[in-house]
Amino acid sequence: ADLFEKNFDLVAKEAQNDAVSFMVSYYKGTDNRDKFRKWVAKRGELLLEAGEIDAAIECYEECDIFSLDLNKLVFFADTRFEKGNIENSLKWYDHAYEISKDPSFIKGVADKFFGIGQTEVAITWYERYITFEQTEEVVAILRDHYIRNKLDDKAAELFDEYFDLIEEGAK
Repeated sequence: ADLFEKNFDLVAKEAQNDAVSFMVSYYKGTDNRDKFRKWVAKRGELLLEAGEIDAAIECYEECDIFSLDLNKLVFFADTRFEKGNIENSLKWYDHAYEISKDPSFIKGVADKFFGIGQTEVAITWYERYITFEQTEEVVAILRDHYIRNKLDDKAAELFDEYFDLIEEGAK
């Protein structure tokens, strides 16, 4: 009975994959983009369940990725980042940023890129971060970057913010 059930599950899964693949192919040639996106997303889910992460990401890139939840977007971004595909990971992180303006997420992305020497990318994310929260650490990173790159107006502005933070901390 176990062998029958195992084979039945395998056949059912293959039939489901085939059916979904058929629906993707069918709607790809039509003007019904909503149905196409729906079936591509479903195919992406099946691939993700099967552990085929790269293929799942490719599916989600074809459909409306904004319909994904934040956890999937971050998972895909992290996967691309870990594989060294910086350009693609940025795209996924940007999509996640559109959904969540969570300061800890934003700082985490900035720290990742700063840690691998992608300073310009990190600075962009740190600048996003300070619109929500200002910490001595991030203000100091930005200030130093602006001074090194002779962005005097931005540096002066951050000096003011930095000293305000120090004064607040001393109170």
